[in-house]
Amino acid sequence: RPPLFVSGAGSWLVDDQGNRYLDFACGSGTTLLGHNHPAVRLAVEQQLAAGLLHIGPHFHTASQQRLFHRLAEILPPHLDRYHPATNGSEATEVALKIAMHATGRRRFLVFEGGYHGRTLGALGVSAERGANARFGPLFPEIDVLPFPTLAQSDLAIPELRARAANTVRDAMLSFAGPYAGVIVEAVQATAGVRIAPPEALVAIAEVARERGWPLIVDEVFTAFGRTGHLLHSDALGMQADMVILAKCFGGGIPTALVAGRRSWIDRVPHGAQSSTFQLHPLAAATSLAMLDVFVGNALGDRAQAISHRFEARRETFMELAAVNAVRGIGALWGVEIAEAQSIVAPLTKSIRRAALDSGLITWECGLHGNVIGLVPPLTATDAELDLGVDRLLAAIRSTPR
Repeated sequence: RPPLFVSGAGSWLVDDQGNRYLDFACGSGTTLLGHNHPAVRLAVEQQLAAGLLHIGPHFHTASQQRLFHRLAEILPPHLDRYHPATNGSEATEVALKIAMHATGRRRFLVFEGGYHGRTLGALGVSAERGANARFGPLFPEIDVLPFPTLAQSDLAIPELRARAANTVRDAMLSFAGPYAGVIVEAVQATAGVRIAPPEALVAIAEVARERGWPLIVDEVFTAFGRTGHLLHSDALGMQADMVILAKCFGGGIPTALVAGRRSWIDRVPHGAQSSTFQLHPLAAATSLAMLDVFVGNALGDRAQAISHRFEARRETFMELAAVNAVRGIGALWGVEIAEAQSIVAPLTKSIRRAALDSGLITWECGLHGNVIGLVPPLTATDAELDLGVDRLLAAIRSTPR
């Protein structure tokens, strides 16, 4: 019997019984600015006042035009073509279709633990399929490589970072291809906040370029400051051919976008891809509001401050027998619980329930469901961050193993 929420403001939600919950799940990472942000609310009100709820995919509204111009100002110059979608899974499908049209190929190179959505095409390039693992074979066809993740403490060791880069480079070169593309997450969020060193991600990009395979970077979870950067992949120097954007992009309203190089996107035949509700005018308005707040308030810097605050509590978690690992970047962290590998993850679920009962909402993730995600809004205060950590620590300590 989960809470029935009736209102929200900032980092907090209120249920129909008047109970307050600190939201460290952010609607699976969507409410980057917290709940009921005044800029997002104003954007909704102004779009409604304009009398334009939807006009279909064949025309533009002023809110859509303004958003495209804003994206051109802030995104890397090489990402100069945009194809809208309605959600992250559909945006993945758009990117896959663009790559297949542009190359005439059907097979993709993907990474173990990768998750790109639950529609069939997005699921096809996801090595992590969860309850859908029994389906197959799926399309597109794939080859799967190990994701070059490192433990949190190892990310600071240059030798291990270089080794991870060499390993993934050699693994990619062992596949002859040719491929329609390579798709990789900047950080594997759903798989349990698995982080690859920058050198390894750059190596992936370099091999893709050498082989002429379009590089698709899934930034559904990591874009717009979640890791401290506008685009995580661009900050690392990956220079992706296409970037998938969704989740917080709409400021809490569903929308998505593929931003890419015109040299790839312009190869798609006219009419090959469309969607009735792609970039809804309301979503365009809230997306623009989110971008303005993000840029105007340097929220990428705030993500770095959140990261330092979580890092300062990391050893306290590691002292607990129930905790295997704590890892994260920016405002995206995961606490891995020590329990037998199982899709049930009973101990983790019990801890998350105890946290919920204490007024903390966490996010479920991990290859085996045994990672507790902490995904606070970038507007969360230091006091709220400390309170959330305290409540999770108390839930872990009070839950019998």
